[in-house]
This record gives sequence, C-alpha cells and structure tokens, in this order.
Amino acid sequence: TRRYEAAGWLRKMVGVVASRDLPNEPTEEEFLLGLRSGSILCNALNKVHAGAVSK
Repeated sequence: TRRYEAAGWLRKMVGVVASRDLPNEPTEEEFLLGLRSGSILCNALNKVHAGAVSK
C-alpha cells in the first residue's frame, strides 16, 4: 500500500530514528502515531534540504 511505501521511504531517509518509531508495514494507527511528534518529518526535510527545519 502507499502507507507502506511512505513508511519505507521515511525509514530510508531518516534512518535509526524512524526505524524505532515507524514499523516496516505500519497499521494506519502506527503510521499516524509515528508521525505525530513531527520529528520524523523534520528529519526527512532536513535530509532533502539541509537546515530547512531548525533543531
């Protein structure tokens, strides 16, 4: 599913932090919980464009 693809992409982009918070094949609830804090998304943005989100 697209959720699995998105989780896989985020795990590749962010690495260990995402691996701990986002399973390979998350349920909808696990996906939402993994992204809720925003840290995974902020880390992914900083990988794409360094300094996009201040730490």
